[in-house]
Amino acid sequence: MATVTVQGNTLPTITCPATQTLMLGANCTAALPNYTSLATTNDNCGVQSVTQSPAAGTSVSGAGDMIVTLTVTDINGNKTECTFTVTKVDNTLPMVQCFNQTLTFNGRESFAWIPMTWQMPPTTAAYKVSSSIRL
Repeated sequence: MATVTVQGNTLPTITCPATQTLMLGANCTAALPNYTSLATTNDNCGVQSVTQSPAAGTSVSGAGDMIVTLTVTDINGNKTECTFTVTKVDNTLPMVQCFNQTLTFNGRESFAWIPMTWQMPPTTAAYKVSSSIRL
């Protein structure tokens, strides 16, 4: 009697989606979506799973590009990866709070205006403000 062992040595295939855009929230963060359903996969014996790294739901922050890796695993444990870019976009406008104030100059109603430059104070926002106001 002979024993025949069938091995699935053919690697599965995976094609990643094109670059994806992720809009960041007001605090400049967002949860990474699940992109696994956007992959195209194939295997001669059958696909067991497609996973994502970083995992769906991971909190990401800061505008710019990041790389996401998708991995397909077939029913025999063979794996293949692909990567794609996620562009994180901060489209929340910075906020400025102005206060209505009356200035008194030693009881005078008129005064000489002297040009000066005022630098904006440091901000605690998740983004940097680099502006100055010329008075």
